[in-house]
Amino acid sequence: MNRIPSEWITEKLEKLRFISMNYSIQEKDKIKLLYLNNLLVKLPEMGINKKDMLIKELNALIDLLPKDFEELIYVNYLSKFNDIEYIVRKRFNLIPNKQHHIVTTNPFSFVSIVGYIFIGVIVYLSYLILNRPIYIIGIVIPLSFVVTKLIELYIYKRAKKENRLI
Repeated sequence: MNRIPSEWITEKLEKLRFISMNYSIQEKDKIKLLYLNNLLVKLPEMGINKKDMLIKELNALIDLLPKDFEELIYVNYLSKFNDIEYIVRKRFNLIPNKQHHIVTTNPFSFVSIVGYIFIGVIVYLSYLILNRPIYIIGIVIPLSFVVTKLIELYIYKRAKKENRLI
């Protein structure tokens, strides 16, 4: 198997550093530069070869970045970045570090489904006990936020313990 040469990783890291030299901190956050750097550093541990789809996607993503942030077509960049993030999450079971956590709007994610179930149970129990819709809303909304955050925290801590963070 053709492993990814360390020279290639060094070259891509240097290219990212050179391109983003004139970017502000907010612009670097917007393109998720820290995530890309950490992903490139973690590539040798993933056991993939240089002809892998992830490598091709990374090349295409880095090539999309212009030297001047104003020239960036952000919609195209974001689409490619989301593809890479999805590949990394599904194939390698790696999640972003809290520093560059990507907020997902996937309504069918594990956290969302558990949250839906919890909300349903709370609504049902609230209706049985209180029988007042206003109390149900007052209880369900705060509890659903708390449970969702607790699940996210559990998943994050478990991934950190298993060294699955990027």
